[in-house]
Amino acid sequence: MAHAKTPTRGAASCSDVSPAREMFDNTFLIKFAQRNCLPTEQFQLAALLNMSSSTIDDITRDSKDAVIATFKILEKWVQSRRRKTNVTAMFDELAAACVTIKRSDLVDFVRCGE
Repeated sequence: MAHAKTPTRGAASCSDVSPAREMFDNTFLIKFAQRNCLPTEQFQLAALLNMSSSTIDDITRDSKDAVIATFKILEKWVQSRRRKTNVTAMFDELAAACVTIKRSDLVDFVRCGE
């Protein structure tokens, strides 16, 4: 699958996000992958493997391990493609988001038409 150099705006439509599923990984990480030109499907799968049972509350409590595990997968993907990607900056963004997210902020991440 070919990936453009710039993230596609609106790739995750309203129908892609189930309002009943308040899952941080399924919303934020798709947008994170898109912004950083990562293969969304692979990155989402990696994220779901690491955080599929995590709710917003779980992630604020256990974010460090989940972020580190996800970062390792990201790093491996970047190295395998020999891309010049700033993995550290992506890790910092991901870590900051996981640590600071609150349930009340979820709306900002799942809002459509961003």
